[in-house]
Parts: sequence; structure tokens; C-alpha cells
Amino acid sequence: MTMSPRSTRCTCMNLRGRAAFTLLELLIVIVIISLLITISLAVGSKVLNGGRETLTTSITRAMETSLTSYITDAGDKVPGPLVEHPASSGTITWQPVADVRQGDSYGDDMVNSVGWYAFQMKDVSTVASTISGLPTKVVKQYAPRLDASGMPPGSFGQPLLPTVFDGWGRPLRYVHPALDGVIHDDPSKLDSTTDGNGVDLIDLISIDSSEDFTFDSVRRNRSTKIAGGKTYVADGDGGLCPNNRPYFYSAGADGDPSTIEDNVYSTRPTFQSE
Repeated sequence: MTMSPRSTRCTCMNLRGRAAFTLLELLIVIVIISLLITISLAVGSKVLNGGRETLTTSITRAMETSLTSYITDAGDKVPGPLVEHPASSGTITWQPVADVRQGDSYGDDMVNSVGWYAFQMKDVSTVASTISGLPTKVVKQYAPRLDASGMPPGSFGQPLLPTVFDGWGRPLRYVHPALDGVIHDDPSKLDSTTDGNGVDLIDLISIDSSEDFTFDSVRRNRSTKIAGGKTYVADGDGGLCPNNRPYFYSAGADGDPSTIEDNVYSTRPTFQSE
């Protein structure tokens, strides 16, 4: 049977119309899939961060329990703010056990506070057993800076120490009441990323005149700076130890201790502003 020209035109129009409708359906499906992927990623990220926060909360609580056990056994005395550096020889060289920067500028290393706490307490069975009982993925050998050979630089550089990490893979922080709050000598210099604004340790902690510190000055600010497209993260959270008792904390998902809203604490401190 021969189709008329009119029938042919109708058939072609129907085919073209159906093809256009199929393309629209495909676009709708692509949009829906994109939305589902976006939602899934957002939910997955939230669940992942929630899991990391839960793990971090458990870790800080375990460390708080270890501290409580020590204080109870020591007759309500908190650990001292100093420990002898293992590389010391002759005159004692003291290392501060605190959440401070080792120096007076953003380029200086943070003190591995929880690593030094673990080192200080290595012979205290309750603390050692708590740390050894943590998941192996959160207790690692760590030093803030390593040279090309993978070793800490300098005689009194911070050594590799067993260190407790949070759920985001960053060293947990330990704040001692002798070096808490905000520590710097000149607020006017806080806008600079290079000018010194540390405080001499000798002005904060007394030692015998015949003894030395491993380094001279420390700093603890709450100022995260952006300069030249680079972010300089704050030294600490500015927290004040509750009841003159040390506390542990994590800088949270963003790794910035000054954004205290997402920090994870063993005991929530009060905060000192700049």
C-alpha cells in the first residue's frame, strides 16, 4: 500500500516529537541522578564526620580518664608542666608539656603536647595502659618536623614520640594550666605572620638558674590569618583550664583550634579572647 504524502508527513512529525520527548526524559533522569549523587555525598560526608567525631570523643574521654587516675593516685596533684628532654646531657634541659607554639611566629612548630604528656607519663601504669588500649590507628610515632631522612632535626628538636591522634588524623592537644589561655607579648603584632610575639618561658615557669629550657619562647594565640593566599592557623583555642586542671581537645573537622564550635573536648574550658 502506498502512503500519501500527508501520511508520511504525520509519521515523520510523530517520530520527531517522540525523539524530542525521549531527550527531555533523559535530561530529567540526568538531573535526578546528579541530585541523588549530591545528596548522597553530603549525607556520606556528614556520616563520616559524625563517625570521626564519635571516635574523637571516645579518645578524649579515655585520655581524661587516664589523667583522673593519675591525679587521684598523686593525691590531687596535676602533672607538672615540664619534662626533661630525652636528648639532654649534663645540665637539665626542660621541655614544656603544653599546647603552645615552639617560638614566636607561624613558621615555628607546635609543641606535640599530647606526645609529651604520654612521654611524661610513660612510667605511670594507668596512663600507659590507657594509651596502649586505644585503637592502633590513633596511636602513632610522631614529630612535628622531620628532615629528609625522616628524623627530627637538631639535638633538641622534638623527637619521635608515641602520640595520640584524633578521628581526623591530627595529634590530640593537651592544655596545662601553667600555659593556658592566650600567650603573647604584643597584640599589635598579631596581624603579621612573621614578626615575633612570643613570651620567654622563664617569665612563665620558674626553673633553677643552672638549668635550661629546650627553647626560649612560646606563643599561644587565637588568630588564624590569611596572607598571600596562604592560611596561617591559630596556635590554640585560648581555653582556660577548668578548676586549674589540664584538659584534652581536638581542633575538629577543620583543623583550626580557634573555631571552637567544632572542637571536641574532654572537659569544656572557658575561653579567653585576644
